[in-house]
Amino acid sequence: TPVKCSIISVAVNIVLNLILIVPYQHLGLAIATSVAGFINAILLYFYIHRHNIYQLPHALSVDSSKIALAAVLMAILLYYLSPEFSHWFNATNWQRILLLTQQIGTAIICYFACLWLFKVSIKS
Repeated sequence: TPVKCSIISVAVNIVLNLILIVPYQHLGLAIATSVAGFINAILLYFYIHRHNIYQLPHALSVDSSKIALAAVLMAILLYYLSPEFSHWFNATNWQRILLLTQQIGTAIICYFACLWLFKVSIKS
């Protein structure tokens, strides 16, 4: 049932909080909560899919996969284009703003170019 899915995700959240709080502090809490929410969404999807409560249209599944792939490709590009942390710390505020603006612009161009290449329809 959905309640069991929620109980599992709460348990995952608590365990991950205990594991991640010491090394990552507040960032560990955010990661744990995000992972638990993702697990909850997946469990609920499998529940409604298995009980034929809701079936995703095939076109939506295909488009979702393409969108996820575009996001992964964008993340990989940003990872390789990001300067080292020492560069961020040694930069002036204006240099940081310029670098961040450049990164955001690159991410937007990469993401939408991937969507265009993958022929993701906005109308669907």
